[in-house]
Amino acid sequence: MIPSVLPTYSRAPLHFVKGEGTWLIEADGRRFLDMGAGIAVNALWPRTAIDTAALQMIPGIRPEHCRKPEIMADAAYLVLTSDAKRTTGNFFIDDEVLAQAGVDDLDQYSVVPGSKNLVPDLFL
Repeated sequence: MIPSVLPTYSRAPLHFVKGEGTWLIEADGRRFLDMGAGIAVNALWPRTAIDTAALQMIPGIRPEHCRKPEIMADAAYLVLTSDAKRTTGNFFIDDEVLAQAGVDDLDQYSVVPGSKNLVPDLFL
């Protein structure tokens, strides 16, 4: 549910932790059939800070300690082209998606190749 973008649903007092097809699983294990919306979603988040214009608003984070946005693009492509039955209802981390696809050299995504001081994402 994204009420700030699409205010068509009110927020239910539930805490869904997983989705399986049209089934939503609540934190206490209860299962709910999503018959109303039928919208399948995934989330993709970066492991490290990504060098974007928004980053310039955060003091103390330097671009040389970040990865390039291309890591998110490549990870998103892999998720979007995966079998929907296996990927629906998941929370993905960019480097884990790439690792599962056999990409083990992430240096190509560093703003400064070889950097070992990458800043962890602020919300992960």
